[in-house]
Amino acid sequence: MIPHMQIGLFRKLTRFFMNVIIRREGEGEVVEGRGFRHTVKVRTERMVVILTEIDPGAETDFYEHEGEEFRFVLYGKLECNVGGFIYELGWRDSMLHTSAIPHKVRNIGKEKAIYLTVCSPPSNVLSD
Repeated sequence: MIPHMQIGLFRKLTRFFMNVIIRREGEGEVVEGRGFRHTVKVRTERMVVILTEIDPGAETDFYEHEGEEFRFVLYGKLECNVGGFIYELGWRDSMLHTSAIPHKVRNIGKEKAIYLTVCSPPSNVLSD
């Protein structure tokens, strides 16, 4: 007989592992702009995860939405404008800001930059 505590743990782990989402390279909703490409890797009720590739000198449009936004630079050098304040981010740098303030990203490097953005809640971020 399995003790009650072990059954409870088994149920929690089963629920946890049953909610796994995997996106392979090349999968996900894609939104392209002038010099940048957003790929939605995961969208749930609580968050959206976006992988962005942005060409040198290119920038996103100003955008605002509810919640918070976390950005992590995987490659390159970015200039992040949040409410008129400018922040420079490089490889492995990250930032968190409220999404209600207009914000945009520009690649200030000489090569394509790649960064990951997590928005919570997902609201209408990159949705139709």
